[in-house]
This record gives sequence, C-alpha cells and structure tokens, in this order.
Amino acid sequence: MKNLEKSMEAVENMKIPKEIPILQFVSKENCRTMPQWEQLHRDIIADKENGEVILLEGSHYLHFEQRSAIVQKTIQWIENR
Repeated sequence: MKNLEKSMEAVENMKIPKEIPILQFVSKENCRTMPQWEQLHRDIIADKENGEVILLEGSHYLHFEQRSAIVQKTIQWIENR
C-alpha cells in the first residue's frame, strides 16, 4: 500500500487498446466507501468496443464472496461476444 500512489502515477496515462474486451466486477461496498470507485472503472471502458462493468454486493474480496455469480456472468458475457 505504501507504493500505491507511485504505482498509480506510473500507469495513469497508459491506455488499454480499445479492441481488447474488458469485463470488470466491482464491489458495491467499495463504491459506497469510495464514491469515485465505480466511475473510475467506467472510465476505463468508456472508449472500448467490448467493455462492461458489473456491480455486485460484496467487499474487496468479491472473487471469494461472489464466485458463483462471477462465473455465471462471465460465461454469459463470453457467449454474447
């Protein structure tokens, strides 16, 4: 965590190519704690052809708490590509 700010600065202006599909699962709890959190994730995909943000109830450990939902939604997302 002590290097977080430095790391964020290093990647701040990097861009993901717009043709690369991006599926992001974002914790609703994190969005309540940090109001800008959801928008930061939406900004990442703003110019993407194949991007989506899915909000799920849970904490930072969403991948443990919502693993079934993540698997199901990922399969659906891939099938709809």
